[in-house]
Amino acid sequence: MKNKYFDEEEYYVNKLWFHYRGIICRGNGVLRWTPENGFHLVAKILAGTRPDRVEFRSIEIVKPLRIMFEIATTWGKTVAMTPLLNIRDSHLYFDQTFTINFGRAVFFSHINENPAMKEGWHGSGVYEVSQNLLLPDIIHKDTKLGDKPFGSSISRSGFDYEGKNGESLSGEIQDNKYIYFNWSLPKERWFKGNSWQFAEALQDALAIVSGSVVRLRYHEAYRGHRIAREFNASGDQRSLGIIFRFFDFDIIPKELVGHLALYLSEKCDGEFMIRKMYCQIVDAANQKSDAGKALLLSTVLEASLRTLYKLPYVSGRSSHEDPFKLSKILRQFQTEYLTGSHDSKWKKKIDVVIEAYKRLRHRSAHPDWITTQGGMMSDLEIEQSINDMILLSRFYGYMILAISGTKDLEPQFPVPFSNWKPIMTMETTSKKSKDEQY
Repeated sequence: MKNKYFDEEEYYVNKLWFHYRGIICRGNGVLRWTPENGFHLVAKILAGTRPDRVEFRSIEIVKPLRIMFEIATTWGKTVAMTPLLNIRDSHLYFDQTFTINFGRAVFFSHINENPAMKEGWHGSGVYEVSQNLLLPDIIHKDTKLGDKPFGSSISRSGFDYEGKNGESLSGEIQDNKYIYFNWSLPKERWFKGNSWQFAEALQDALAIVSGSVVRLRYHEAYRGHRIAREFNASGDQRSLGIIFRFFDFDIIPKELVGHLALYLSEKCDGEFMIRKMYCQIVDAANQKSDAGKALLLSTVLEASLRTLYKLPYVSGRSSHEDPFKLSKILRQFQTEYLTGSHDSKWKKKIDVVIEAYKRLRHRSAHPDWITTQGGMMSDLEIEQSINDMILLSRFYGYMILAISGTKDLEPQFPVPFSNWKPIMTMETTSKKSKDEQY
């Protein structure tokens, strides 16, 4: 599996076709792959398959399209498909050849069916992370030099999870940045479509729990006599940092990752909302200004609650007529989702969350550049804003777990960051003279 992603490849495209402006364009060419840059297609569109006439306008909306290929590979005859791509008219009318770059593609090939795979949907994937994660299970490796023992190593680099309904997930991190996973999902409980979605669901679950933006680089799934392979060079891997992460785990808990991955494989309102929350927090973490970070982060709370309870904002309606009252709806969420033996703790913590939300929203709505006491850029206000962002980020983690069905969650939030222990202490000592040494 590893070499399939990291090896550079070049394929002859026997046929390619796509729908453009009501016409099926056809051609052939060469498709190149490198893990650094993705795919590069150079093709010749056959005469008679281009549109006869196109009007060029200063502003125009053209629907994205997929390009289909039929190629010859070492796997045999293969059909490939791109994601939705935007093609300009100039690609087809002013260039001698049709060229386009894209980061992802899926290849479909025929294989001999393995009897051992009849009971479940089997797949594997390569995931790139931005930091060396501590996985929950120990891997012990013995090394030999010829026939002689040559040492051994132990590392916390393994992942072995068994779901309640027969799901199996195992993996290992290598080179401090790539995690190789294999999984099996029982067919009596899983549909083919859900099993394909599991690869991306595992990516998002691992990112949410670890605080690292994870990228699914390579994925293959078995379908009886067929195998689907997806290559992906798109997107950088990043960390959410210490402020915007959802949790503060030193070791990745496999039960949470497995539970979230299984839940996110389903197409439901909760799955959609969790992904929206995660994407907006990634956007917030990557804003250049502190004000932009605070604004995007705080609006996640209102957006998620309005979505969950189907209470959209209606332009022109007064605040008195708007049925959405954040304090009331958030307490409703706490009653319905954050239930269990820690109810009393959550009731107190919800008040703290509401106050943090209000401070961030009001500061964003009424900004200033005052650096003295009370001003937005004063030391005390900056410190308060950071603590509020940390609190809301961790609360969103609890919301995600609660929406996915995790019960009896206990509220545990970090203390103000000024009370955190230093990650390192350095001291300098002056060299004593000879007289001072005696």
